[in-house]
Amino acid sequence: MVFPDARVRYSYAEFKAICDRFARGLMHLGLPPGANMALWCTNRPEWVVAQMGSGALWRRDGHGEPRVPPE
Repeated sequence: MVFPDARVRYSYAEFKAICDRFARGLMHLGLPPGANMALWCTNRPEWVVAQMGSGALWRRDGHGEPRVPPE
């Protein structure tokens, strides 16, 4: 995984380990399986980690685009 704007580069093994650590953190916080989770972040590596880490635990996540006005 390469995020040139953030000057971050992960091997797939490193990326999986980071996502797994995020998922364990969610479990430690007590989020139940299937919990709704909203991610609000600009386009950066941490967003992808949060999305993949939460998805690894069968969480549903919602996405919002900050530049799109409310309907």
